[in-house]
Amino acid sequence: MRETLLLITAKHVSTRVLGKNAVIVGRRRLIEYTFDHVQGISNSVDVAVMTDCPTIKHTAESYGLTVLDEVIDDPSYAAKARRMTAAVEE
Repeated sequence: MRETLLLITAKHVSTRVLGKNAVIVGRRRLIEYTFDHVQGISNSVDVAVMTDCPTIKHTAESYGLTVLDEVIDDPSYAAKARRMTAAVEE
């Protein structure tokens, strides 16, 4: 395991635009543009995707990315950090 983790959070239910990460933009899902950008750095850092959306999960897995099946909704930053750390350490 590398020292740096790049965590991509992609909730299905967004506050402003519902399902925006799974929307097709230019023949691809919006989240795929993010996945493309991390492909170039994935040799030097660990990359994981945290999502509650089956479509995004499947897409991330097709890119060979690690998927964490929990999205953090707790408003407390400290609680979020503890839960992210626990999820990554599993």
